[in-house]
Amino acid sequence: MESRLAIAKWRARYQHGIETLMAMEGTLDDLKESASGSFELAYHDEDDRPLLEALSRLFRAKTPELNYTAPHIAAWQPPHNRRIRIGFCSQFLVGYTIGKLYQGLIRGLDRQHFEVVLIYPPQVKRDAVRQALSQSCDGAIELRGRQAEWQAQVAALALDALFYPDIGMSPATYFLAHARLAPVQLVSYGHPDTTGIDTLDYFLGADAPLEPQ
Repeated sequence: MESRLAIAKWRARYQHGIETLMAMEGTLDDLKESASGSFELAYHDEDDRPLLEALSRLFRAKTPELNYTAPHIAAWQPPHNRRIRIGFCSQFLVGYTIGKLYQGLIRGLDRQHFEVVLIYPPQVKRDAVRQALSQSCDGAIELRGRQAEWQAQVAALALDALFYPDIGMSPATYFLAHARLAPVQLVSYGHPDTTGIDTLDYFLGADAPLEPQ
């Protein structure tokens, strides 16, 4: 961007675009690339929360299927006499920065207390990092089909917690995170920006306690 004034201009245009789409009738049918235009907002050095919250509200309003709740949520109770079942969901838990950053956390969780499942969106590359991480966990699945089928496949795991190492780098996990698929849903540093998604409950930092996002 050539100036702070230019940044302000384009951010105002972005906000206007969201408002225009919200006012239009109809729904959004193809979400594949719909979220890709928000990635660069993080580079403006501005508060992105209002914009990304507005973007999330737009998708919720125009794509009702995103607002899914897993069947086990209503009757869920905190785990007693069993391991906590946690899922890690990312397109980048492979030989990539995300895989390198989070492999220690995934492998280091005490398996006496945690049951760990990896969740991969479709068409994620199969490499040595993915294979090693999968072998270190209690299970690993690759999502198949379309959005509603992904939601059902994750819901079938009956997770206690669902961790997204990154939100904002992949449309697949961005849209999946709009569903309530576990009683506790977390995000972390994978993309250094707020998500604006109200079904993400916590941000997991490096050496601080869990705090509301």
